[in-house]
Amino acid sequence: MNSTITYTPVYVGLAASLWLALLCNLFLDALYGIFALEIFIWSPLIALTSWMGWAQRRRPWARGPGIRKAFLVLAFVALLFVFLPIWFLPRGIVYFIVAIQLASNTQALTRKTLYYGLVIAASIVIFASGHMRATWAMLFYILPFVVAAVFTLVAEQVSRQATEFRARSVGKTAAGREWIAIFSASMAILIVAAFLYAMVPQISWRNAEWSFGLPAAGNRTPVKAEVASTGSVGQGAAKGGGRQGESIWRSPEELRAMAALTWMPRWQALAMAKLADFTQVVQEWWQPKEQQLRKLIDALKEQILMRIADILLLIAAIALIAGILVYIREIRPLLWLRTRTDYLRFGWLGWRPHGTFPEILLYRALERLGDCCGEPRPATSNSGEYLHRLRIGRGNIRADLALLTLAFEGARYGSGSRPTDWKKLRSAYRRIYQRMTD
Repeated sequence: MNSTITYTPVYVGLAASLWLALLCNLFLDALYGIFALEIFIWSPLIALTSWMGWAQRRRPWARGPGIRKAFLVLAFVALLFVFLPIWFLPRGIVYFIVAIQLASNTQALTRKTLYYGLVIAASIVIFASGHMRATWAMLFYILPFVVAAVFTLVAEQVSRQATEFRARSVGKTAAGREWIAIFSASMAILIVAAFLYAMVPQISWRNAEWSFGLPAAGNRTPVKAEVASTGSVGQGAAKGGGRQGESIWRSPEELRAMAALTWMPRWQALAMAKLADFTQVVQEWWQPKEQQLRKLIDALKEQILMRIADILLLIAAIALIAGILVYIREIRPLLWLRTRTDYLRFGWLGWRPHGTFPEILLYRALERLGDCCGEPRPATSNSGEYLHRLRIGRGNIRADLALLTLAFEGARYGSGSRPTDWKKLRSAYRRIYQRMTD
């Protein structure tokens, strides 16, 4: 659990996850125009501390613990003189937690510290997304964070499996294959998660209400703008709280309106404008297709309702046929019939084949009888091993089983001499059949 992680993608993934989580928190200050300045301050620190941990992944530095203590002292100093005076509580504590994590990043990662770092990053994202200044524009940082976190977890698992494989083998694994495995597993997890998210109904803040009638958190509107447009806070709250059933995907108008805000980062505004154009093109292409699809679904529902009795009858017939097939597979009627035919020929009629070894045919009949009774002969076992298996719990026919087995071995592997008393073999087979089918 505490072994040092030496895989480079894990360090890169943790640094990216922490950086994106911090961007979610820094985005809350974009309204004040200091978003770019904060990124310029924090990004080199995250890169530097992550590089220090990566550089010590194989051989720790002698001055490594001292560097970590220095970062911890700086974190406490920044808490008292920077974080709390500027951001107060609780955001000052969030920045302090980030500083503590940076101090931890100066050491080589273990699985324990890696998971702690990802938990801290996820906690920062959850705090930022629940802040009163959080908007849906923060998804530009939350979604990449999810991708980075999944990539980091998959990279850690792949690195552990690759390390165990190299320890058991004399060859070396190709790094390119590990990257392909990480990318494939990450994409599979994200695709499945996106599919489940799209299929399962989600309760968003827009659908949440308070018993006192205040607007949901997702519909928070600045008080001044609300008063200017509605004349009172209560009217705007009532209007904002009633928007239920709205799609999570934003319309082109909403994207352009958000991109037009003066405090929006330039790259994000450009991305929103491009996304709005793309969304509008998709909507214009999809609307006629959606109408056709709805008509097709309605016609299909109508046909199903008209033929509901026939459909239920067909389902019942399919279930009955499936049950019969399963039953036939369990009872194996052909094998059962073959064992009864064998008994009719060898046991009751006493038929003795000519021109071949009858002991071999009689032993094959014994094998089919054992298979029908739940004791099939494995393909890798010999006649002696199969004899030992058949004799378990059948003490009164052990001598008969041994007799047929010895006769088979003499005929199959011997020099040609074999028992000539066919009546004795036939009587042994009859006793075995009666005992095993009883």
